[in-house]
Amino acid sequence: MPVTPDHPKQRLLFALEPGYPDTAVRAVKVLIDKLRASREWVAAPPEFVNESTEADPGDEPIHTLGAFLDLYVGHGEWADKLPPEIDRALFDEASALVQAFTELSRQFDVEVALELDDDQIGWIEHGVPDRGVAEVFLGEWERSLKK
Repeated sequence: MPVTPDHPKQRLLFALEPGYPDTAVRAVKVLIDKLRASREWVAAPPEFVNESTEADPGDEPIHTLGAFLDLYVGHGEWADKLPPEIDRALFDEASALVQAFTELSRQFDVEVALELDDDQIGWIEHGVPDRGVAEVFLGEWERSLKK
């Protein structure tokens, strides 16, 4: 059973916190290029992000370095409309990105923030995903796949 064209998506963002070395920019780009080539992606392959947004006068612009991954919504009214095999594949994709950014965090000793549709879900700090990432986001999702 395929996903319908009107099935909504969520955006999972991985963003390095300020203070990363200049070499991290190329490392993130290479990481995302490798991930994109590593598999067929369900909704879309991850996208490299390296951009600044306009700020209010007197404020610093916000710079985002990282990546995002679009995921089909699998909760609420859409829970029964997302085929289990697609939900599992999306979980595997999100897990692969968490693992990749965990390694990047360890390598560069940087913090990585994770957001789902602009809502903070957790951090990867010094190569370790926090409770929000490991237990709540991935853990709850994985438990739901076993039902």
